[in-house]
Amino acid sequence: MDELAPQKRGVAYGVGTLAGMFLGGVLLIAAWAKMIDPAAFEELIELEGLDAFLPTWIVAPIALAIEAGLGMALLLNVRRLGILIPSAALCAGFLFLTGRAYLAYVQGDRDPASACGCFGNLVERTPTEAFWGDTLLLLPTLCLAFLGRPRGQVFPRGRLEITVAVVLVALGFTWKSPDLPLDNLATRLAPGARLDALCVGQDEHRTCIDHMTPEFETGRHLLLIADLEQREFRYAVARLNALAAADANVRLVVLTAADADVISRFRWELAPAFEIRNAPARLLRPLYRRTPRSALIENGRVVRTYDGLPPAEDFTPHAPAPNPKDK
Repeated sequence: MDELAPQKRGVAYGVGTLAGMFLGGVLLIAAWAKMIDPAAFEELIELEGLDAFLPTWIVAPIALAIEAGLGMALLLNVRRLGILIPSAALCAGFLFLTGRAYLAYVQGDRDPASACGCFGNLVERTPTEAFWGDTLLLLPTLCLAFLGRPRGQVFPRGRLEITVAVVLVALGFTWKSPDLPLDNLATRLAPGARLDALCVGQDEHRTCIDHMTPEFETGRHLLLIADLEQREFRYAVARLNALAAADANVRLVVLTAADADVISRFRWELAPAFEIRNAPARLLRPLYRRTPRSALIENGRVVRTYDGLPPAEDFTPHAPAPNPKDK
């Protein structure tokens, strides 16, 4: 038979089912975090050297398909060896990557503020937290998922069809997600976020956005994250100059990971009328999917975000309505 008989489903079966479903949920959450920001996932693949044999644009969808497929199968309690063994290999891969980063950090070869990208940019973790967190989260549930597994070798057809459908939807969603308005969901820069909470690193290595923009703690300001060498942004300087001059009550500040030479050359060539400040790339990267990205800040808190440059009409003071008595 495909499943254990009801009378034989004891405690081991129940524990294994719950553990497998929990592990499946973790894998699906991790896959979702990558699907909403595929560019960041591709950067992670390059950083970890996982594109040695295939280009990143091929590795990324294959990895997402495997992660989403195994996660959905486990969530549906398809606990055959054909699912559990690949799941164990996937978990071992995660632990290898986080363990390698943790070892490099201990030896002083890894930035202590760097975070594992297994759960995307939304989760801030140091190499230590990533390794021990994944170890304690994945290993026990993986081992428990083997308990009471059904012994039949025939896979439940209906649940496998659902799994295949989920994988296809996941790949399609990943392909289209960069063009969908998901920045507030996929990044930490979202309405309600405080600048002093947008940080990376721990203790003396901790850096936050409010360190770069201390005056944003009070008043109304416009924050823009940009790549100064991006052609589209360079073309937009005149528009931003006009915006910066339009409303004296709103201060425009551009944060960039560019070095001092690039910033100096940008100022010399384009004469921006707004401030440009350097910020660590690791601090800015979780705040955008594509640059430029903008946010309206009031008293140190994000009140609105813009996917791209802010519309000028939002920051152009409107002339007061004419008084009928003046006619």
